[in-house]
Order: sequence, then C-alpha cells, then structure tokens
Amino acid sequence: MGAEALKPFLDREDKGIIVVCRTSNPGAGEFQDWPVSVSAVANSNKAEMLELFEITGKTEIPYYLAMAYRIARHWNGKGNVGLVVGATYPGELEQVRKVAPDMQILLPGIGAQGAEVQSTVVAGMDERTGRIIVNSARGIIFAEREEGETVGQAARREAQKLREAINFYRINPEGMTDSQKEVADVLLQEGAIKFGAFKLKMHNKNPTAPLSPIYIDLRVLRSSSPDVKLKICRAYLDLMKDLQFDLLADVPTAITPIVTLLSQITGVPMISPRGDKTYGSGAQIDGDYRTGQTALIIDDSITKGESKIGSADKLRGNGLNVKDVVVLVDREQGGTKDLIVHDLKLHSAFTISNLLRYYKRTGRIDQGLYDETMAYLAKYK
Repeated sequence: MGAEALKPFLDREDKGIIVVCRTSNPGAGEFQDWPVSVSAVANSNKAEMLELFEITGKTEIPYYLAMAYRIARHWNGKGNVGLVVGATYPGELEQVRKVAPDMQILLPGIGAQGAEVQSTVVAGMDERTGRIIVNSARGIIFAEREEGETVGQAARREAQKLREAINFYRINPEGMTDSQKEVADVLLQEGAIKFGAFKLKMHNKNPTAPLSPIYIDLRVLRSSSPDVKLKICRAYLDLMKDLQFDLLADVPTAITPIVTLLSQITGVPMISPRGDKTYGSGAQIDGDYRTGQTALIIDDSITKGESKIGSADKLRGNGLNVKDVVVLVDREQGGTKDLIVHDLKLHSAFTISNLLRYYKRTGRIDQGLYDETMAYLAKYK
C-alpha cells in the first residue's frame, strides 16, 4: 500500500512499527522474489541507483530487497521502523542486512519451521552484534517435556536454551573454538583451501555445472611440517573422541597421510578400502581386520558423499560395521543427506559456510569472493 498508508504510524516517534518484508513460509518467493529494476526502486535517483548497484552488484533485485531498501532509506526518518525477514531464508536475510544495516529485524522461523540459530544470528546481526528480535513460537509453546516437567518448565528450558545459543553466536559467529580457528588459518596458509575455478567429482555426472569457486585438497599437507600435520590431527581427534570404533579407514588417497598419523597417535589399526583388485590376493581392503569389527571412515571433505558411500559398501561387504564418517570440511552440498540414506552419520570440524564467514570477518577474503562462493554453494545445495 506504500508509505502514504502507513504515514500516521510512521509519524509516531514514541511507537515502533515493523513492516513485513520477507516471510518465512516455503511459498514466500512466489511474489517476493519477482525482479525489480534498480532504477524503479530508486525512482531514477542516480545516487541511489549507484548505491544499490554497489551493494548488490545487480541492475535488478528481488521485490523483498527493493522493499527493504525503500523502507530503510525513505520510511525510517524517525528511526522507529523495523522489518520482518524469515529466518528460514538466511541468504536473503544477509542481503536485507546489507541494504538496511541499522534497522531492527524481526526473525520468525526458529524452532518448528527449522531455521538454524547460527545462520540466523550471523546473517541478521548489525555491526554491533544486535538489532535482531529472534522469534520462536511453537518451539517454546510446545516444547517436549522431560520427565517430571510442567508445560511451563519445558517452555522456560527451551527459551533459556535459545537465549544462550543466540548470545553464543553473537560473540562467536562461526561457532569455532580457538583451536579450530588455528586449523582454519593453517588450511588457508598451506593452500589446502584454494579459490579460483575448479572441477569437482560431481562434474563427472553433471559436466555442465559451473566450476566451483572453492576447492579443498588436503593432499598438499603431505609436504607440510610435522607441527602443521599435528594441528590437523587434533581437529580429527576432537571429532573422534566420543565415537566407538576398532579401525580407522581412509578414503584414498588425499587423507591417507593424516590417517596414518592418527593411527600412530591413537594406536588404532588402519585399513584402506580399495578399488576392484584383480591381481595378487585380490583383496578389496588393505590391512588386517576381523569380521564384526567397526571401522570409522575418515576423509578430507564431503560434497555429495559418493566416495564415502562406496567405501562403506566395500567395508560392509567384507563383514565390517560402519556407522560414522569423519571429515574436516562439509561443503554443505547434500553429502549429509546422502549419508543418512545409507545409515551413515557425518561428523565435520567445519562447514564451508563457517570457514567462509571466518575468512571474511578476519580479512582473509573480501566481500566479493565471499558473496560469489556463498551464492554458488546456495545454488548447488
């Protein structure tokens, strides 16, 4: 209806008004994603057109973003206007925060609708780590009761849990420990994480897909110092400490040197599932093992999960139990779901999103490279 319809409310300096911008429901994009030209949003104001283009890098932007910009620049003269942006769309939320850096944002979708606290807080915070109202309705009202709890006690417990999570990610956006940050730095310094244009294993099945702007390759660590390798091993040991296993199984060959070190550190024997071997003993698994033992699969990263599933099938086909897969980096492109279908649980030290956020926040990569990489990962999630 436009600013004119809301003017009586906007003029009330003693009252706040929150305007619906991007809703949290699955069908939100039916109208809210429609493209609007930058010229139309800015009413042909050249300064605003240039500002919008510099922020978004586009000549057309989705309708919800056009609303956010117009409201931030033209409706909020008394500083009493906020926006509703669904927490179920963290990518869109991040874009809204760019065009409305100082506005209060109400964030529905946490809890029953499945939005993640971390991505919501990180994408929604202003530079002072505030200006967000995180809403969880059903997640608190209908909190599952533990034995002996009343409805009110269960709701209170969930509310406190949510508050603690919000405050944790406000001061630690990537959710990393100090040792994990050290490993993240090492991965970049050693060239184990590269930026450019790379072909992935998934391109064998989808050759027309755009090349990935990021590549994770722990093969380069073969030449790294013992101190660097030990830091990588510590990250894996943190993931492994609560898991039950009798054997370590590498996914050859990128992670093989690290798994060899892990075997030496822990005293747990190492085995290696191989491709089809038609000569010699014909063994499909290198190393000694007994039927009924449990193997822990270890690799450097995961995209779609095919190599891990293939290794698990080979191990299981030879009488071993396999329940868990440990990787350093989850690229968040479907691997977790692929493993679940095959009764495998993924454990990762980092998600690619957290690594990218950390690198951007600490100045290792610039905003443009961050946006490009995140957009690619979102498209092929």
